Amino acid sequence: AGVNFGDDWAFYGARGSYAPADGLSVFLDLGMAKPDGGDSGFCVQGGAIYTLVQGDPCDIALRGAVAKPNVENMTILNFNVAVLASQAIQSGLTIYGGLGMNYLSWEIEYDVPTYGYSYDYGYPIYTMTGTKKHTLDDTETDISITAGALFEISEGLSIFGELSNIDDMFFGGGIRAQFN
Repeated sequence: AGVNFGDDWAFYGARGSYAPADGLSVFLDLGMAKPDGGDSGFCVQGGAIYTLVQGDPCDIALRGAVAKPNVENMTILNFNVAVLASQAIQSGLTIYGGLGMNYLSWEIEYDVPTYGYSYDYGYPIYTMTGTKKHTLDDTETDISITAGALFEISEGLSIFGELSNIDDMFFGGGIRAQFN
């Protein structure tokens, strides 16, 4: 379970993961997404991590994920692929980093007031006459950079913290429980 805060967004959630084969882990994140100044909405992310190299000088893996936040009047789809490196540097402490690409597609729909003239006692009055739907949308591709640390508190229980930059800086942290 963890949190992730950025300049314009906050994410809260929990991850479940499963290793169906040696070196392969698939995951599903469920939680909430909250844009600044907006209401929270349900968020889902799924993906996989495949370990390419394990050992000296570090572990190397590929990670791919698709995220879909569902926030009021917004349609968002996010894809991320990255190469990850991790290394246990002392008992219980592992550092990690990643470099990749992030693709984001978003659309916001909102009501725009319409104005016109109405007449009051024969005099024209400029007034709001209703609303119409308006849409803003964009796509962008950015480099993603992540660095973090995982500290094992006890067998199967760890805490983590990380910094990520995908067009904006994000700060994340949480607790990880591993069941075998």
